[in-house]
Order: sequence, then structure tokens, then C-alpha cells
Amino acid sequence: MADVLVIDDTRIERVFLCSLLERLGVSSDEASSGQQGIDMAGSGSYRLIFVDDVMPGLDGESTLKKIKSIKPDTPIVITGENNSSDSMFVLKKPVEYRRLTEILQKYLTFSPEHYSHSPLEGLLDISLGERFCGSNEGFREALAVFYDTLKARSCEIEKYYNDGEWKLYTIKVHALKSSSRIIGASSLSSFAEELEEAGKEQNIDRITRDTPKLLEDYRKLYEPIGEYLGINNTAGDDSDDRPEVPAGKLADAYESMPEFIEQMDVDLMEMVLDSIEEYRLPEEDAKVIGRIRECLTELDWDSMTDILKKRRADS
Repeated sequence: MADVLVIDDTRIERVFLCSLLERLGVSSDEASSGQQGIDMAGSGSYRLIFVDDVMPGLDGESTLKKIKSIKPDTPIVITGENNSSDSMFVLKKPVEYRRLTEILQKYLTFSPEHYSHSPLEGLLDISLGERFCGSNEGFREALAVFYDTLKARSCEIEKYYNDGEWKLYTIKVHALKSSSRIIGASSLSSFAEELEEAGKEQNIDRITRDTPKLLEDYRKLYEPIGEYLGINNTAGDDSDDRPEVPAGKLADAYESMPEFIEQMDVDLMEMVLDSIEEYRLPEEDAKVIGRIRECLTELDWDSMTDILKKRRADS
């Protein structure tokens, strides 16, 4: 038997709330109508019930009263705008993570420690991000944009750093300061702010010392954010059954790319990258190819050249 029953006639609302509960370690069942919810509540032993206030047939208030008549001790939360005195709590939509945890703490002796399994634990503050974004929905939208642009934006910072283009470097680090703050990545935001000030002051020693660590901290958010958002990412997956790349094929790819980059030939670059990605790559080469792929989507030919030069220097 699940801990929580979610009653809502709108499927997307049920799925959204149930997915939040799942990430918090709380099991839930769904009912798509007031009557179905009453039947399930009567035959079950739920510790908490969420009821949508506006539904066809039996609305939230009627459903609440019928459930209270058969389960008087079960706490019931109205989701929506109904401030009925019969409801023990009102949870406005879209559901916010902070308010949801308050309810769980009050009625389920829930502890936020349940959330320690989140892939974002220790990397960013979800509740802070929700406050900046206005809701959990807004937070996830901002996080998705951050995720989608992360690889390309980190390539830009790296390019301007390598080229000594300090004005452009400072602009990009400033943008990282703002975007990471919005999603609750306070440590990264503060780090970016320090390097923004170093850029304004032309403190090259500080920039040279700390930029590699900034890029490392920035890029390590990619996979955890993807996992949190439910985006499939097979990087580092032990189940990868692709054959290992032949050494000669990888060498040929690296040798051919500079010419295609010089010609700004997108089709040939994609052909080379596609052929390489059919194979399982060594970890460092997978990172190099991934960065080149991201820069290609931005048609950032200079950054691709810099990435290949750095690889040669490190080899």
C-alpha cells in the first residue's frame, strides 16, 4: 500500500505531483475522479490524501467530505485555490517543492533526508532555485535551459580563456554567475563572480589559476542535472555494448578534422563524429569528441581548433 493517494482528474497534474513524491522517497497511488478516490481511500490505509479542488462530477470539497466521513483521521490536502475550512491544508498549483516538503514533514513525520538520494544533492539548492524561479515548474524549466547550454557555454569560456580575450571572458563568466545563481548553484555562482572581478581587474594570475577549476565545477553539473530531469545520458554507462574504437580509426579522425574545420565543412565534420561515436571511446577522448560536437552545433570553428590543439599538446 502506498503512503499517499493523489486524486485529480487531470493526468499531467497527477503525474507531476506523483513524480515529485517519488523523488522524495514517498510512494503514491493515483485516482482520476472523486468517486474513484473515495473508493480507494475507503479500501486503503493511506497516511495522506491530496484532492484537486476542481473536478467534474464530485468536486474537491464534496470528495473531501465523503472521505472524511469514512476516514476521519486521515489528513487531506486540497490542491488548488479552495481555502475550505474542512481541509487541513491547501497546496496551490503549480506545486512548489518547499510547500510540499512542509506538508510531508507535518503529516508523515517526513525528513528532507529522504531527498539525499537526489543526483543534485550537494551541487545546488533546489528550494533556493524554486524561490528564484517562482515554482518547481519554473525551476525545472530554468534547469533544462542551463543543461541544454552547458557544454556550449563552457566551451566559450574555455575559448576566450585560451585566447586571452579577457573582455569576452569576463562577459561569459558574468553570465555564468547569473544563470547558476538562478538555479540555486550558489557555490558556482560565487566562484564565477570572483573570476568576473578578476577579469575586470585584469588579474591574469588569478584567472589562470582558477579558470580550470571553474570549468571543472561547471561541467560536472551536466550528468547530475540530466539525471534529475530524466534525460537519458549513456556517458559512463557500464552497459555500453559498443565495440572499442580501433586506435587507427581514432587517429585518422583526429588527423582529418583540422582540414574540415578550416573549410568550415559541417557535413564532413558530422560524418567524422558520427563514425567515431559508433564506438566506445576512452574517457578523455569521449570528452574531447563531446566538446567538439557541442562547438559544432554553435559553428564555433575556433573553439574546435583550440580543443584539438590542446589535445595534441597534452598527448
